[in-house]
Amino acid sequence: MIISRDGSLVIDGNAVSSDTKLAVLEEMPVWSKSQLVSQSDQIKTFSVRPVLIDGLTFSIILVFRHEYISLIQLSLLLDEDKGWESWSEATEAKRKAKHDELLASALGSQPWNYSWGQVFSDYDPRSGSSAISVQFS
Repeated sequence: MIISRDGSLVIDGNAVSSDTKLAVLEEMPVWSKSQLVSQSDQIKTFSVRPVLIDGLTFSIILVFRHEYISLIQLSLLLDEDKGWESWSEATEAKRKAKHDELLASALGSQPWNYSWGQVFSDYDPRSGSSAISVQFS
């Protein structure tokens, strides 16, 4: 999943980390599933869904600052995900628990703070979503 040495993920057989430029990702097959969510002078945010990582399916948010990745957010897609009509707090609690398990297995016990940045698992009640965040310094 997440490699603690540098915070990278392997997507489409390629390591994706803070060193990865937008132009490199645009050449990957998975990029055909991407959608620009927001854009300002220096920041671009993309959604990529679905993405297979280690046999699990995720929805990913990639935030680029000055053409390099500054934040990766991953949300595991569960069998019960059928859109907003099937949303429930119980499903999000299940998703967060699974995120916590995945991170503990890949990175050991918390906190997950590194020289390159940090990793955390969170539930945001305002957006009603759970995600794993890989934030690069």
